[in-house]
Amino acid sequence: MNATSSPRGTGRSRADAWRLVAVVAVVAVVATSFEVNERLYAFTRRFEHAQLDELPVVLFALSIGLAWYALRRRAEAAREAAARRDAEGRLQTALANLRRLASDRLASQEEERRHVARDLHDDLGQSLTALTLDATLLAAECPAEPARSRAAAVLQGIERLHAVVRDLISRLRPVALDELGLSAAIEHLATLWQERVPACDLLVTIDGDVDAIGPERALTIYRIVQEGLTNAFRHAGASRVEVTLRRRATRGEPDGIRVCIEDDGRGGASAAPGFGLRGMRERVEAAGGTLRLHDAQPTGFVLDAVLPLGDAE
Repeated sequence: MNATSSPRGTGRSRADAWRLVAVVAVVAVVATSFEVNERLYAFTRRFEHAQLDELPVVLFALSIGLAWYALRRRAEAAREAAARRDAEGRLQTALANLRRLASDRLASQEEERRHVARDLHDDLGQSLTALTLDATLLAAECPAEPARSRAAAVLQGIERLHAVVRDLISRLRPVALDELGLSAAIEHLATLWQERVPACDLLVTIDGDVDAIGPERALTIYRIVQEGLTNAFRHAGASRVEVTLRRRATRGEPDGIRVCIEDDGRGGASAAPGFGLRGMRERVEAAGGTLRLHDAQPTGFVLDAVLPLGDAE
């Protein structure tokens, strides 16, 4: 934070100084015209026993003392303001360091997720494919019961395990985000949730060119929507969810994107935030954005995140 005075404050100081000069000049003219000091001296001589004739000297000393007191308070105020600016500067630096550390930690997490997803795909995926071939050959070579039924059961179990692995890989590293862009990845994610919860009403609205933002910010937005949908369907039991992505393009405003997720599930903003919401808040704050949580009407939950773009693209 820069320790510079504002033009408005400087203008006020100059105006006050000119007012003081004008008041002193008017008092001097009035005192000269009406001979105030002579009249005051003549009046106070009648009260010599009360020493009222020394009143001007006392008032002069009082004015000097008040001026000294005001200068001392002004110096103290200046020191306090400088200390406050220094503390605010240190706080801003500390916040920037915390955001950088949080961003580095999230980047490390994403890198670890990428490695785990690759290992699942390369190692476990290939092993499951080999097991599928072996079970298929076993079923073909053993047409008699009960070996054939057992081979078919093994194939079904491998197929379910395949589906679990594919789901884990998609959650660890969204392939659609890397290959198709943010809007297609969000729509694909919504389609997957629609297939899991066919009775739900899921609406996705994307406004603006969200595919043109950088990969890091796109991944952050994807994770926000991913966690928001998980919270709505898995924890809140929502039957209706609206997801809105809107890139601000208003002239004169900084470039940014707003993510709003509203559901009609149980719970609300007053409930204790879970691990997922805390992680989401960390992501948003590490990206320099803001996250607001509030209750929907008549029931439900609203998650409203605003992330700046700027240099992040």
